[in-house]
Amino acid sequence: MAIHLAAFCIYGKQRWDYGEGKMEEFYLEDNEFIELNNLLKVMGLCESGGMAKILISEGRVNVDGNVELRKRCKIRKGQVVEFEGQKIIVK
Repeated sequence: MAIHLAAFCIYGKQRWDYGEGKMEEFYLEDNEFIELNNLLKVMGLCESGGMAKILISEGRVNVDGNVELRKRCKIRKGQVVEFEGQKIIVK
């Protein structure tokens, strides 16, 4: 739980609409990576980390255009995460 609370303080985000879906920028700031399940939670796309893990294991999340099944996959700068019509660009 402390990791999630710290994530809200450390990371930055920006969102805007593009066409049919939404595109968001997620800033790692001074961090090297964020785990995929934490990214979905921090961005408000999942109500909990547990829900994020379930959605990832069901193959509903893409990273750089490919289905990602690893719940704790390390997402780094330059990667694009897609979930239910929303894109997150990690910077």
